[in-house]
Amino acid sequence: LVITKTVVGPVTEEEAAGALTFQVTTVIEGVTKYLTKDGKLVDEVTTLKLSDSCFEDAGDGKWTATFSNLPTGKYNVTEINTAIKDKDGNNYKFIKDDSITVKENVAVSTTSGATVDLKDVYETYKTDVTICKKDTNNKEVVGAVLTLTSSDTSANFADLGVTASQNGRPASGQEVKGNSIKWTTVSDYDTIIHNVPDGVYTLSETTTPDEYVKADDITIEIVGGTVVTPSTPVVMLDNLKASDPTPSTDTTPAGSTTTPAGSTTTPAGSTTTPAGSTTTPAGSTTTPAGSTTTPAGSTTTPAGSTTTPAGSTTTPAGSTTTPAGSTTTPAGSTTTPAGSTTTPAGSTTTPAGSTTTPAGSTTTPAGSTTTPAGSTTTPAGSTTTPAGSTTTPAGSTTTPAGSTTTPAGSTTTPAGSTTTPAGSTTTPAGSTTTPAGSTTTPAGSTTTPAGSTTTPAGSTTTPAGSTTTPAGSTTTPAGSTTTPAGSTTTPAGSTTTPAGSTTTPAGSTTTPASETSEASQTTDSAEPSGSAFTTGASDTSEASGTSDAATTTESSSTSVAGDTTGAAGETTESGSTPSGTAFTTGASGTTGSAPTTGGKYIPATGEDVTLTVTLAVVSFVVAGGLAFFAIRRSKKDEETEEK
Repeated sequence: LVITKTVVGPVTEEEAAGALTFQVTTVIEGVTKYLTKDGKLVDEVTTLKLSDSCFEDAGDGKWTATFSNLPTGKYNVTEINTAIKDKDGNNYKFIKDDSITVKENVAVSTTSGATVDLKDVYETYKTDVTICKKDTNNKEVVGAVLTLTSSDTSANFADLGVTASQNGRPASGQEVKGNSIKWTTVSDYDTIIHNVPDGVYTLSETTTPDEYVKADDITIEIVGGTVVTPSTPVVMLDNLKASDPTPSTDTTPAGSTTTPAGSTTTPAGSTTTPAGSTTTPAGSTTTPAGSTTTPAGSTTTPAGSTTTPAGSTTTPAGSTTTPAGSTTTPAGSTTTPAGSTTTPAGSTTTPAGSTTTPAGSTTTPAGSTTTPAGSTTTPAGSTTTPAGSTTTPAGSTTTPAGSTTTPAGSTTTPAGSTTTPAGSTTTPAGSTTTPAGSTTTPAGSTTTPAGSTTTPAGSTTTPAGSTTTPAGSTTTPAGSTTTPAGSTTTPAGSTTTPAGSTTTPAGSTTTPASETSEASQTTDSAEPSGSAFTTGASDTSEASGTSDAATTTESSSTSVAGDTTGAAGETTESGSTPSGTAFTTGASGTTGSAPTTGGKYIPATGEDVTLTVTLAVVSFVVAGGLAFFAIRRSKKDEETEEK
């Protein structure tokens, strides 16, 4: 971080180095740190001076300080004191508008440092001093030579621009030399010395007219551009010399006295000069043109305007104009030469018509009002903040991005979407989304966050594609429709009831009872010798598709000629049958008696044919049942897939 300081003006380097002070700060982790002359950051408040070792005097009123290896960040450089006095203790005039005393947020990074250039501009305070030369009778002394000399022997009035004028013209006999200026007094006009710096001066009479005694010197002190000793204008009085014993006056019978120079004094004390000016005993002087000057130096014209020694002029109407050109009315309003008018209440109106109140609010001729905080209110009542938000009289607020919020809390974006205070958002197309995520289209359809869509008619479609009507019917994507009663209709037109009955489009109906039938079973239990053998009819199982056909059971001690096993039936032989036991066929209802020999069954005549036929029938029934259930099961699988 490099800091340069330049001082412009009559200030010496010694005066600046001992007076100007600075602070360099940064913020680290929320704590303000101060830079020391050694380049360290500390918590204690630290002030730097141009006389510190960190500043190098480069001459010509310029100093430079370089601080290395600082933590990166933003730094603020602020000049704390700008007041400088000269060697005599007089303040220099600081020209703020031409100076740079603060630099904020100066970025110091690892790749580049930063240079801060500060500058102070100073001038010597200067003022005008009015000097009057009169005698003890308050009469102007003409022809006296006066000199104003500075106590600063190094001062150069020519360089400082010190001059003298009388009636707006260069003073008679003006001569500027070193630290002094000389001039000759004239009639009717005071002498004004211009651009006199702060300091101590001596006013002396170098040449005195013959009829006067030389006046004593007067010390004049000027501080901060103001004459503090004596009061202004500065009046130097001459005493008349002692009277000549030879009569020099003529006295009229009325008592008026005329001097050889032509001046006439009345018994009342008024004196009239040959030029026509009249001075009263109180010291007021009236010129032939009618202007009257009081002993204090104020001059009143015949028109009634009064000008003070300081140059202010007051009209008969009461308005006062200062030498700088400002005019104050009797009501207290002040108008500057630039045309701005300030009322007694403190409001200021510019020539363009803008009015600023003491609180800082500014109203333009168009009626717009800007507060010190930067908010602007138009005549229509709309208010715009510094950030760019605009609030209408109705309470609606529009942000710079274009969003508009109504007093009720609804917010409309530039794209046209409107969000209510409850959180619902309506797009320009008319769709409304609730805070829970449900979206309703202008046509009235509502889609939940899970993806289900309900139409205005009440139908609901799930994300999987199933649709339920208000009456409770549900249609799958495959086309199957289930009613609230539980009936299901396939796309092919078949309808299955909750009881399991299925009706085809052709009108055929299959009930669960046709699928499951168990007519009879043949049981031969605890059969004694000679008991009948019974063969059961076809046995068809339930919807599972399992078939038991022509199951033959023989228990206890029954003996048959042979075993038959297979899909057509199952014959069980257990125990032994005594000779002469009869065999009974249940299917045909025919009982034949055939004796047995040695446990062997001997068929009767034609019985082999009957058994063969019976077995063939049973096999046919079993095979048909198996085929039926296989086809039925395949159809049910297809319906299950459709559902």
